[in-house]
Amino acid sequence: MKPASLDIPAPAAGEPAERNILVVGGGFSGVEVAGELADFLRGALRYYPRVKPDELRVTILQDGTRLLPELPESLGRRAARSLERRGVDAEGVDLADGGRLAAATVICTIGTRPHRLVEQLGVPLVRGRIDTQADMAVPGLPGVWALGDCARVANAASGADSPPTAQFAVAQAGQLAGNLAAAIAGQETRPFAHVSKGMMATVGHLNGVAQVFGLPLAGLPAWLLWRAYYLLRMPTLGRKLHIWAEWTWGMFFRADITHLRFTRSGETEDEAAAPPPPLREIPVRAEPARTPQALGAAGNRG
Repeated sequence: MKPASLDIPAPAAGEPAERNILVVGGGFSGVEVAGELADFLRGALRYYPRVKPDELRVTILQDGTRLLPELPESLGRRAARSLERRGVDAEGVDLADGGRLAAATVICTIGTRPHRLVEQLGVPLVRGRIDTQADMAVPGLPGVWALGDCARVANAASGADSPPTAQFAVAQAGQLAGNLAAAIAGQETRPFAHVSKGMMATVGHLNGVAQVFGLPLAGLPAWLLWRAYYLLRMPTLGRKLHIWAEWTWGMFFRADITHLRFTRSGETEDEAAAPPPPLREIPVRAEPARTPQALGAAGNRG
């Protein structure tokens, strides 16, 4: 199957590139970012009456036949239709003239890689990640274990490597804790095995897609389930109540728009490296020193 394409001409002369936002990647992060941006821009338009809705563009660049390839195709298509209703170009993108799509804001949500420090540790690597045995121990290094995004951890339940997601990282942490206790007690460790409970993604306000224990969900039920799951993962009852109150408020009222000024890291470094401006000499008129009697006389004139 050939990748779906949507012909988008290059911006016309005079069209401001600042109003074009590119989101690279059509996975979970890309879809959620694009949906939130579209809702945010639509809500902020009332503060900018000179900006027309069709002047703002959010585009997802996806190298594939559809969005959300981790989910069933029906849910991926559902997410694409939801984003398109919000004004997002949500299919694979080909420029009509093979040229460059100008944009001042480019958000990349693809291609995670471990930190460069991993390459300096002197441990065995597989595709840039720390190689581990079935129980998450690093081969050839007794007492060294690895888990999470920087480690290649085989999943005995599926026979494939674990994906770099929070769900698997939390499961790895729990089992590794048990393996550490078993190793200290001289007992046999267990290989990592985890069956995914499901996957969820939001595609804008009050809309989402999910697959939970094989059951596909879309729309408001999926969005509510996504919120409920992450709310339950929050620590402490006070934090749960605080987040629940904010999320409930956001369901019925528009988001607050606040202008914040950010300075890029490069700009800060350039300012720090720039030489200080030269000091200017301010001429000061020299006055004769006053004696105590003169000062007293001057003070009595008022």
